[in-house]
Amino acid sequence: MRKIQNLYLVLVIFLGLTSLPAHGLMTQDLYYNVYLDGDEIGYHKVSIKPLESRKIVQVEASFKVKFLFFNAYTYFHTANEEWSESCLTKILTSTDDNGTKLFVNGQQQKDVFRIESAEGSERVSGCVKSFAYWDPKLIQATRLLNTQNGKYTSVQTLNLGGEEISLAKGRVQATHYRIVSDEFVIDLWYSPEKEWLALSTTTENGANLRYERR
Repeated sequence: MRKIQNLYLVLVIFLGLTSLPAHGLMTQDLYYNVYLDGDEIGYHKVSIKPLESRKIVQVEASFKVKFLFFNAYTYFHTANEEWSESCLTKILTSTDDNGTKLFVNGQQQKDVFRIESAEGSERVSGCVKSFAYWDPKLIQATRLLNTQNGKYTSVQTLNLGGEEISLAKGRVQATHYRIVSDEFVIDLWYSPEKEWLALSTTTENGANLRYERR
């Protein structure tokens, strides 16, 4: 049971997750397995459809944490996003966090991005990015939009260098990055081609939450 306590604080980082920018005009369908302390708890699916200078991104995430024979925690999230040159221009999300309903509705309006959520509204300027790991330029951002609750979070990203990691397909070379905020630390691994391979973070209870590309 301790594994699911405060899992909400960790899940805020996993919204809008994708992988490489789509090349040409072909739709990319991506799939990530999600683990909690080594136990598989769900999946994260992403579809990226390029349309000339834009990208249409659809996200679906579903987690179930079991205790004995019961579902002790359930989570379901969907997002529909539009991107233009690495900047978010429109987003609509819906989240069921173990019975708590959340939403984010955001849209670019001239030079302002307006965010509406269950927690209120906010207007921000400049190029807005979310926790969407398909864009390698993410590591340059100093603020990222949480697409579950609408918070615009300050972050710092560190390059920890190259290393070898284990995935289902075997050992692969990767570059290790670390995103740090006041609430969490996220470790990311990218391939030499800038493909997002894996993600790891630690919950407040010390459990490890990990994403791995299939």
